[in-house]
Amino acid sequence: MSRNQQDPIHSIVKELQEQSEQIAFELDFFAGILERDPSNIRVLVAQAENYSLLGSFRESLPLDIRLTKLRPERSVFWYNLACSYSRLKMVDAAFDALNQAINRGYDDFPHLIKDADLKPLRSDARFTALIREYRTGVSLTQKKPNTRPNPAE
Repeated sequence: MSRNQQDPIHSIVKELQEQSEQIAFELDFFAGILERDPSNIRVLVAQAENYSLLGSFRESLPLDIRLTKLRPERSVFWYNLACSYSRLKMVDAAFDALNQAINRGYDDFPHLIKDADLKPLRSDARFTALIREYRTGVSLTQKKPNTRPNPAE
């Protein structure tokens, strides 16, 4: 066995290179699909995730916005939008999207608390208030009551 095959650094570099090549292939492939079908939710999610993995948040942001417009009920799409805004230091927009996510049912607060994407928000008093609301179970941003008409009425 050669020294390079045993070297853990070499193995890591090779793996990262392969991942990068795979992401580049997927970005190109998915772009072609989105040209033909711009509302394909699965492809939009994959494309946004690939851009995020590369740290290309300016490219993932419009995809995240499109996902929230196509499927506004999906809390995770709002959460991902908050992450993109946060990474771009668009703090007010990030909090707006984060509140939308929570109002639509996002409740993975253990992940939210440690998510590196939200680091730019952590020094803001709104983040502290949000965590305090979660820990005390008192919501300052009440969910809207169900306003659907009761079919029995």
